Amino acid sequence: MDDTVRMTAAPDEGAEGESSATDGQPKTLSAATNASVSIVVTTSGVSLFDGSKQLSHLGSDAMGFEPTCAAISPDGSAVAIGSPGGKIYAYERTGDTLSPANEGKPLERHTADVTQLAYSPDGAILASGDAKREVVMWDAAKLELKQTRMVYHTARITAMAWSPDSTRLATGSLDMSVIVWKVGVLPTKRKTISRAHHGGVQAITWLDANRLVSGGADACLRVWKVDE
Repeated sequence: MDDTVRMTAAPDEGAEGESSATDGQPKTLSAATNASVSIVVTTSGVSLFDGSKQLSHLGSDAMGFEPTCAAISPDGSAVAIGSPGGKIYAYERTGDTLSPANEGKPLERHTADVTQLAYSPDGAILASGDAKREVVMWDAAKLELKQTRMVYHTARITAMAWSPDSTRLATGSLDMSVIVWKVGVLPTKRKTISRAHHGGVQAITWLDANRLVSGGADACLRVWKVDE
């Protein structure tokens, strides 16, 4: 609630790290895994950071909407920004700046607020989820639909994470469940963990190729074994 972004080295327990003021209250953050850059969504727009240094800022007024979420590709070269109403806007990073990709045309499939975005670890796929329970996979290079009809949650998508090998996507929802989808496999072959968290799933990450950890509104963390 202090309108700052803080960079801390993970092994340094208790270290304060370096902080930088933002242009509004931070809502979500996405960091590149193969670069030092990150993207921060605030109440006033989207900011690009290198460590704790703000490189540039896209204001909500300039974009024409208040961003709902964002993701940055593993190599830090591409950014996707979600909007109310369902459109996803693609940007390219060149040095310190972000410029519209795809001739400024948004990716259109969702019919409700985009709530989650995540690039696969290999950078090939962009996953998105919305407030009306739909999950979509996009070809990140072509900015085209790759996999659809992933509508087996019954409520808002609240979390998503890719497996380390980029072959599976785990999603969480207010419906209390976690679903694991496999790239290139029919959604009917999904694996569902029902009643994972009372009150809804709020966070997901992969520990390794076969284990997920999730957090929920029930103030619990749970580890799940997920076979191929």
